[in-house]
Amino acid sequence: MTEQPIKINERPPFIRKIILSIAAFPFVLLVGTWAFTPGYIVPFLNNPIGRLEMIGLGIWEIIGFALLYIFCPRSKGLAITAVTIVALVNAGPLTLATLLGPALFASSTEHLDLGPIMGGSR
Repeated sequence: MTEQPIKINERPPFIRKIILSIAAFPFVLLVGTWAFTPGYIVPFLNNPIGRLEMIGLGIWEIIGFALLYIFCPRSKGLAITAVTIVALVNAGPLTLATLLGPALFASSTEHLDLGPIMGGSR
């Protein structure tokens, strides 16, 4: 079985899979966090600022990966470099917001119930 040669104007075949898997990761992480620990992320998503932040970062990521998919370099080395840069710039903020946003939101609220040991005024 012989491999088909890649045409000059065609992007490497594995790049599409890499782009889609990296782009989907923050959304899968968000749904997984919501499914397994709803008490952690639901108060953050119920706040209008938290919801606006997540929607804005989701749009930011979709735009970045759509532009990467459309304008992806044709050479293998440049394509991997472009995917890495877009993953850090576009997927990184949404991933960090999913993981750290609820914790920062909970620590900044004044009406946080810390339980019987740490309860009381701050």
